[in-house]
Amino acid sequence: PDPAPIPAAGLRVLIVYESAELAKLPAAQSNVLYAKSVRDYLNSKCPAGPDGKTKEWRIWDKDVDTAGESKLWQDAMRRPRKGTPWVLISTGVGGYEGPLPATADETLALLKKYGG
Repeated sequence: PDPAPIPAAGLRVLIVYESAELAKLPAAQSNVLYAKSVRDYLNSKCPAGPDGKTKEWRIWDKDVDTAGESKLWQDAMRRPRKGTPWVLISTGVGGYEGPLPATADETLALLKKYGG
């Protein structure tokens, strides 16, 4: 989308899922939420947040309480979604919002399209 889903420079990623529906997802897709390869990529490419430590990516249940999070993440969670699991990828100048890919490898390919 244009403008970027998250108006901040650098790669930021939000994956939203429904914990009550995890058992209904194909195993390969639910594994994306826990895949070391995905988390390692996000940790290497996303900038640190305001605390200087926490990387700017989140994997959250759709009902998570964001009251303790920055406005950036509160606003990201308010963006419309057509279902779960859903992924929002933003570079600050563009990005992607749509259904979470079916596998960790497909998710990594999508992330790399935006994050290099």
